[in-house]
Amino acid sequence: MTYIFNQAVINAKLFIIIVCLFLMACASDSPTENMLEKYRSRLSNSLDLSLEPIPLPAVIEFPIRRQLEFELTSQSIDLLEFLELTPCRLQRLVGERNSSLGRFMSHTQQWIYEAEFIRQAQECIEVLSENFDNNDLKVTLKKVLADKLNQRTFVIWNAVWASREFQNSLSSTSNTLAPNTDKPTELIESFHRLNVTVSDWYNNGNPPGQQLELLYQVIGAEKTVGELLASVQMLRIYLENINVAYEQRLSGRPLCFNGQKNRKADILQNVFLKFYIGEVQPYIALIHQSAAPIVKSMAEINSVVNLTVEFSPHLAFNEYWQMAWSEQHPSQWQQFNLAVEKHTLLWQKQLAQCGLLPSE
Repeated sequence: MTYIFNQAVINAKLFIIIVCLFLMACASDSPTENMLEKYRSRLSNSLDLSLEPIPLPAVIEFPIRRQLEFELTSQSIDLLEFLELTPCRLQRLVGERNSSLGRFMSHTQQWIYEAEFIRQAQECIEVLSENFDNNDLKVTLKKVLADKLNQRTFVIWNAVWASREFQNSLSSTSNTLAPNTDKPTELIESFHRLNVTVSDWYNNGNPPGQQLELLYQVIGAEKTVGELLASVQMLRIYLENINVAYEQRLSGRPLCFNGQKNRKADILQNVFLKFYIGEVQPYIALIHQSAAPIVKSMAEINSVVNLTVEFSPHLAFNEYWQMAWSEQHPSQWQQFNLAVEKHTLLWQKQLAQCGLLPSE
């Protein structure tokens, strides 16, 4: 009898351990997912929602660098023409480009070089026109300059979308920005300044300068844009899931009658204040305020380098952009904003039904 009792105790303890291990295995290690799941559960309990399972997020990969790179057309100046560039500062720049280090420039260094070449070539043509009679050299230099000007779009494209820094920042990740994270102000400012730099060079001819490297250090330091996309996806999935059931609930038997709140309304109000206003809404605001200015900067850069002819790098990037951040297509970003807007309206309807709107 004692043996049977002891065995039962052991079996009960084993069962408890197994259940605990199972719950630990099922629990997400994502603070964002835990927060949203808690909100979803509390809201479901307070409104008796019929919720569908949460679907898995789609994997949106940023294209690898070789898919995004444009091969620039190389222009050459022969040795005799190079020697005749002696009166121009351009001779030294071309010499540096042809050195062993110059042949392995990054895309951002290539941008700085191309911008400086264009500026110095324009100066050199003026010098040669005033002091020298070598028309062949001037014709050659003007042709090289024209080709360089025509390639500016590709230079910017490579320096932005095909750069190592953008590859890291925009790379796919399952990690989201954690709740209570500070807004990435420095990253937002770096994207803005890069956008201004792109526009200023392309439209006004002002070269980017060495500060460009500092902007790229900030942009490429973390996978922040990828984390923002993961956050946008997770919020969209949870909000859409809740919205469907919430809308069905509002179309059925009212929670409150004649604008009078009841015990169930008190419970719902607690969920609204503690879990939505206290946790979920600040996180939505964090993600929106972090992503919106970065998306704006990327969209404006893309408008400068948007090509009328479809090349494979352009197609690869556009596929990613339309799925992730486009505001003209049903992207994750657009659907996230729509889901937030709808969720806000659903709360307003429910609170109004129970006389709980702040203005009432």
